[in-house]
Amino acid sequence: MTDVSAHIPDFIGPESLSSVYRHCIQVYGKFLLALDRKDRNFISTSLDQTDVAQVIEGYGRAKIWGSQTKVDLPASARGSLDDTLRHDYELKNVVKGILIRLDALLDQEPSAD
Repeated sequence: MTDVSAHIPDFIGPESLSSVYRHCIQVYGKFLLALDRKDRNFISTSLDQTDVAQVIEGYGRAKIWGSQTKVDLPASARGSLDDTLRHDYELKNVVKGILIRLDALLDQEPSAD
């Protein structure tokens, strides 16, 4: 049997899940505003075919997920996702990795076309 955790990069650092999530939602919101404005300084032309409704739905789902998992609570709050996963290093690492990846995708610099 293979150790799955050996294939997962270590994302656990000083930042809490809560702070990574809040930053991700902030970047997501800026992305939505840029889509609405069609701000070409922010968005590459390859996003012209982006389905804005799907992006908005994704934002809504991320907000609902944050509320349901309580990742939107301060890290030190009882019942927050940080508190719930404080002893589950592997799962906390996976969640943080997903949030960091989403944040990076949303915060990419426009490509030069």
